Amino acid sequence: MCNNTKQKIAATLRQMMKKHPFQKISVQSLMDETNMKRQSFYYHFQDTRDVLAWICRQELEKKLEACQAPFSERILYALQLLNEDRVFYRQVINAAMPEFVQEFGENIFRPWIIQRLYPGKSQLTENETFVVSFLTHASVNYFVHFVRSREPFDPEVARERIAALLGALGLSDPV
Repeated sequence: MCNNTKQKIAATLRQMMKKHPFQKISVQSLMDETNMKRQSFYYHFQDTRDVLAWICRQELEKKLEACQAPFSERILYALQLLNEDRVFYRQVINAAMPEFVQEFGENIFRPWIIQRLYPGKSQLTENETFVVSFLTHASVNYFVHFVRSREPFDPEVARERIAALLGALGLSDPV
């Protein structure tokens, strides 16, 4: 029952965001739309931004964590997921949630980058930590730029660019 309530609140918020700017959606209007009591909301979430964060964890993080493809294919998969619902993710970014977006992106990309650059290594040096941090921040910023842009998504072009990036870094995916 608990997860059903969360899903209903999240689905309703998504629907409301198609008609109204996120900043104009209050907890009360959201709960009125779900036909549930306001107290039910606070049992599950702190505020409407918390609902957005939950949606991102459910729809992006879980899918990306399950992806065991080579590095370049994981990056392509992340781009495809974001592209499928780009308008929604643009609203998430624009909902004045820079800390969440940065932390969320770092939690996804940091392990991928460490695994790709330093496989099997449990302790990183200061320089390696710098490299991982730099590439993680660059990755998050690129994905934010991608979501905000109006450029059409072409998987083949994206695949070529990812290969070019890896090549510039002296890396390639295992075949």
